[in-house]
Amino acid sequence: MKKIRALFSNYFFNLALILLFTGIVLFFTLYQNLDKVLFELKSVSVFWIALVIGLALSYQIILGWILKVLVNIFNPDYSLKKGVVNALVGTLFRGITPASGGGQVAQVYLFRKQGVKMTDSLSVLLMDFVLYQIVCVLFGLVLLLFKFNYFLDNYSAIIWLVILGWIDDSVLMFILFSLSKSPRLHKWVSSHGISILAKLRIVKDQEKTLAKLEGKLQDFQEAWKNIRQHYDQVIQVVFLNFLRLILYFAIPIFIMVALDIELSSTRAVNIFVLTAFVTMMNSLVPIPGSAGTTEAAFIYFVSNEVGYIAAVSGALIWRFATFHLILVVGALTFMLTKRYYLKKGVTE
Repeated sequence: MKKIRALFSNYFFNLALILLFTGIVLFFTLYQNLDKVLFELKSVSVFWIALVIGLALSYQIILGWILKVLVNIFNPDYSLKKGVVNALVGTLFRGITPASGGGQVAQVYLFRKQGVKMTDSLSVLLMDFVLYQIVCVLFGLVLLLFKFNYFLDNYSAIIWLVILGWIDDSVLMFILFSLSKSPRLHKWVSSHGISILAKLRIVKDQEKTLAKLEGKLQDFQEAWKNIRQHYDQVIQVVFLNFLRLILYFAIPIFIMVALDIELSSTRAVNIFVLTAFVTMMNSLVPIPGSAGTTEAAFIYFVSNEVGYIAAVSGALIWRFATFHLILVVGALTFMLTKRYYLKKGVTE
């Protein structure tokens, strides 16, 4: 087990996994349709490619803006530029680690280089996580209810995966809120709940699990305390989180327009919602960057709206702009930032 964990903590191995799973999906989607897909891609103008890339980069700017707003609670001098750099580095390490586990570690490291105290950076990331999860859960619920009948009629075989993805996003927040608001439930989980899970062999180390739960609960309560004390910043962050999700889910609509696909308002809304559903399902995939599965799910969903060739072409542009290119930009940002702080440390 230790060897497996060490393997999945190796960034080069994770990058190889991303390339492998992406390559497998591309092979099965392109091997009979390569000429048609290339013809579609060649028809896209440089203007539209630049626009889509600009939208993808704007998403990262919004992430940086969110970090700036939250860090300014503790450090008023923290700039938008630093926030965007931190956001890109966080996106890079979330994308190349299983279940996005490396993003916050990299961000804490960079926060320290940027002059943010360790305790403050942890508070910022926890507030960011809590507020983002709340927005995701609410937005996802609205979209599920809004398009449930359409989704049930057209994708009944896979609807449970989307719902399971939404539940996965919701359950941690529900547990933390419940435990923090109900002392009786907290006491029961601490004294009996973990013990029952240990007897069922779901939990291996009872004391370690309980300590981890208590630590997460304490961190959550501290983050929630900060949230309640800074309503102005919370309103800004909630608005920016809705904006970032709307922007991300809307990018495939612009891609379909770039591919010269005629879209009615109903189809455009359907593509927006289906992109959101793909994102919900990604929470179930531990593969770094949800590589392969994201492309496959997007093609499966969107081909019903625009046809298979357009869906494959759109998936290639979408993932290139929002994932692969951002990884490259994030890697360059990380290397340049690391070099900058190394030189700064030498001169000081």
